[in-house]
Amino acid sequence: MTPAAFIQKRSDEWKELEEITAQLEYRQKREPPQSVLRFGRLYRSICTDLSIASAFRLPSETVRRLERLVSRAHGTLYSAGRFQATPLLRYLFDTVPGAIRRDRLVQFSTVLFYSFFMLSLCLGYFTPDFARDLVGTATLQNYQEMHQERSRSVSAGDAAMGSGFYIMNNVSINLTCFGLGILGGIGSLYIMIYNALHLGSVIGFLLGTPAKESILSWIPIHAPLELTAIGISTGAGMRLGLSLVLSGNLPRLQSLQEGARKSVPIIVGAALCTTVAAFLEALFAPLDLPLIQKVLIGLCMLLLLWVYLAGGLSRALRQ
Repeated sequence: MTPAAFIQKRSDEWKELEEITAQLEYRQKREPPQSVLRFGRLYRSICTDLSIASAFRLPSETVRRLERLVSRAHGTLYSAGRFQATPLLRYLFDTVPGAIRRDRLVQFSTVLFYSFFMLSLCLGYFTPDFARDLVGTATLQNYQEMHQERSRSVSAGDAAMGSGFYIMNNVSINLTCFGLGILGGIGSLYIMIYNALHLGSVIGFLLGTPAKESILSWIPIHAPLELTAIGISTGAGMRLGLSLVLSGNLPRLQSLQEGARKSVPIIVGAALCTTVAAFLEALFAPLDLPLIQKVLIGLCMLLLLWVYLAGGLSRALRQ
C-alpha cells in the first residue's frame, strides 16, 4: 500500500476520533457508552497508525497530525475527571499551567533569573558600591526616600490607582521579555538579566540602609508572584525565538507558528501572576501589618502558585 493510499484509507477514522475527542472534552453531559467504546477502539487503532507513519517515514504533516491527535486523545482518556467548565476556565486552569509546567525553557529561565537576582541582592547588601555603579546613586537615593515613608491605610481609590500602575509597569516588563525573544531568545535573556541585577541590587542596597524595615515590609506578599512572572515570560520569549532559529526540518514560518502556539499560554500565565501580584502590592504592601503576617501571606501565595502550576486547582475544580 502506498503512503497516499494509506492516508486516504485511514483519514476518515482520524477525523472521527477528532470529533469524538472534542465531544468528550467540551460537552457538559456524559457521552453514551457506545461513543466512549468507539473512542477507545479508535484511539488504539490510531496509535498503531502513528507507529506505522513513523516507521515508514510518511509525510511530516501526517506524522505531526497523528502525534497531536494521539496526545489529545491520551489526555482525554487519562483525565476522565477533567473538570466540566467553560473553555475559558479550562484554558486558564488546565492549558496554561500545563504549558508552563512542561516547558524546560521556562524552568531554565526562572532558575537563572532567581540566581542573578539573589547574587545581585547579596552584592548590593555586602558591597553597596556595586549597586551604586549599576543603578546610580541618585536612583538609589530616590528609592530610599520613597520607602522610608509608608502609608498606614489605603483607600479604595488609592488601591485601584495603585493596582493599575503596578499592572502596567509589571506587564510592560513581561511583554518586553517576551517580545524581544524574537531575536533568537537573546533579547529575552538580556532583559531578564538586566531586571534581575537591577531589582536585586536595589533591594540589597536598601536592606543596608534605614529603609530596611520598610522594604522588608513592602515586598514579601507580592514578590514571589511578580518575580516568578519575569522568569516565566522570559521562557516564553526564548521558546518563540528559538523556534525561529532552530526550525529543524520545518520551514521557518511554520516553526515560528508552532513556537507561538506553545509560548502564548506561557505568557498568559505570566500575565496572570503579574496581575495578581499588582493587586496584592497595591492593597497589602502599604499596610502597617506585622512583618510575620506579611511573610505568611507571601508564603501562602507562593504555595498557591505552586499548586496552580502543578495542576492542583484544575483537579480541585473537576466534577
